[in-house]
Amino acid sequence: MGPKKKVGKASKGGRGSGGIIDGVPMTEMPREHLEKYTLRIRDELEREREERNFFQLERDKIRTFWEITRQQQEENKAELRNKDRALEEAEEKHQTELKEFNEKVKHLMYEHQCHLTEVKAESMVSLRMAQEEYQKQEARLNQEKEELQKKIVDEQLTHEEKIREIYLKHTEEVYGIREEFMEKIKEMAIKAEERVEKIREHFSLKNKMELAETEERKNTIIDKLNTSHKVALLELKTYYTGVIDNNLAVITAMKEEMGDVMKQNEGLKESMTKVLDENKKLAKPLEEAKARVAELEKQLIDNKKDKISLKNVHKRYAKICKDLEDVTLQRDSYEMQIEKVEEQLEEMTKKYTTALSEIQKKNGIQVNIFEKKITDLEDELEKKEISMAQLIAEANIEPSAVNNANKKIQAIMAKRAKKIEMLQLEINRVAKAHNDLILDFKNKAAIFDIPEEAIAYDFYRLNLNQFDS
Repeated sequence: MGPKKKVGKASKGGRGSGGIIDGVPMTEMPREHLEKYTLRIRDELEREREERNFFQLERDKIRTFWEITRQQQEENKAELRNKDRALEEAEEKHQTELKEFNEKVKHLMYEHQCHLTEVKAESMVSLRMAQEEYQKQEARLNQEKEELQKKIVDEQLTHEEKIREIYLKHTEEVYGIREEFMEKIKEMAIKAEERVEKIREHFSLKNKMELAETEERKNTIIDKLNTSHKVALLELKTYYTGVIDNNLAVITAMKEEMGDVMKQNEGLKESMTKVLDENKKLAKPLEEAKARVAELEKQLIDNKKDKISLKNVHKRYAKICKDLEDVTLQRDSYEMQIEKVEEQLEEMTKKYTTALSEIQKKNGIQVNIFEKKITDLEDELEKKEISMAQLIAEANIEPSAVNNANKKIQAIMAKRAKKIEMLQLEINRVAKAHNDLILDFKNKAAIFDIPEEAIAYDFYRLNLNQFDS
């Protein structure tokens, strides 16, 4: 903007006296400066035009944005007016629906009241009929319980008598089997001792023969080692004697030639070097001989260690033979005992399981019958109580009448509970006797070392908790 003002001033000055540009009047300014000034003015003019065009475009954009936002504002206001109108219509519709619903509720309350009066009348009649039916069923159930109690007592007496008879027979059979088994064990022990003596003699002879063979092998090895040691020592002695003789001969020759050596120093030096070379050559076989001696001494030490280990092997072998004898004897005795016990077990299980299965079947059938009857009675009682409670709730009977009826029912239920408890005690006693009989049988089998897997019978143990009320 600064140059633009200068241009204005210059133009005004030009119209008058030519004007002043950059401190120089136009009349005095050369042509080149004027051309530069015109070019600069043109550049500023182009820049001003570009800025004007840019600001005009920005103004047009802002105006279009303002028009768009104004239209959107009018549309939003129209939409808000429509929504307010729709809310007012919905509120009016809701008020009309509420009025209709209140009228329907009043109508339904009236119908419900009429239906309640009818149901109360019907429930009174059905309650009286159900009470009469319940009393009849109660009398019938009491009679059935008394009969069941008598049957349980009779069955218990017969069951106890049978258990006593079976127990006496079982004790007699066990005593006889025990006597036979003890006699057979004595015979087996005598035979086992004889067999052990024979096996001991056999293995002792075998052990002596093997010891003699090992002693012979040991002596042969020792003789071989001694001979090899003697040969090695002789070789060493001969070698050292040869070395000493050679050294003595050299020394004597050197003494004889001392005079010549004094004259011939050069020859003496050569002979000395030869002697030193020979000594060096002889030192190497000497070291080899020393190493050979050390190796032979090491072999001698190893031989002593082999003797000690051989003695230890003999001791371990004797111990293993003894353990083998004991194990074989125990295995033979156990096999014979197992065969006898299995035969006795088969006979005992056949006799005992037949009697036990008969008693168990009878007791199981009776217990299942009693249990089924008790569960049926309890289910029927629960159903009656539920129906009674529903009828009382629907009939709207007076509280005093309901309390009296509840007291009578509770008294009857107490009697029934006592009878049920007596029946459950009887059932528990029978089940306990049955389980005790099975435990007695298993204990006897354990005394004779009979595993449970060998008993070919499926025991049915009764759970006492399932009979509790």
